[in-house]
Amino acid sequence: MVSIVWRFITFLGYFTLLLSLFSLLMGVHSTTSLTLIAISIILSIILIVFSVLAATRGIPILRGR
Repeated sequence: MVSIVWRFITFLGYFTLLLSLFSLLMGVHSTTSLTLIAISIILSIILIVFSVLAATRGIPILRGR
């Protein structure tokens, strides 16, 4: 059950990262949208890193049973 949750979080991180990069490729028209895209890229990278660490048992608090 825990691995399914972390796989979903990893997928969500990659999906958000791809959407953000696609938005950058299509062009940014304001500084607000650029800021939101930067925040979403940072959050998606954090999600991916935490899910990989949890999957490899690198974070003791997040270990499954």
